[in-house]
Amino acid sequence: DRVPAGATAVTFNVTATNTVGGNFLAVVPGDVATTDVSTLNWTSTGVSIANASVSKLDGSRQLRIIGGGGGSFDCIVDITGYYL
Repeated sequence: DRVPAGATAVTFNVTATNTVGGNFLAVVPGDVATTDVSTLNWTSTGVSIANASVSKLDGSRQLRIIGGGGGSFDCIVDITGYYL
């Protein structure tokens, strides 16, 4: 299902997998370029870690994933609900 027009925020599960080194990721509105908070943190290679959270959407109903400066990872985001 899609996030409908008029939605202002979403609930989601985010998973980082295939990690290389320690790092973090943040899920933020699509128009946000930097952040001081994280949604997930991990400290080693080969980790699969998940978290549920809520984020505001930007005016185009977009989210942005911001990764920290270390290592690399793959990211999966499952939208579980929305706020109108």
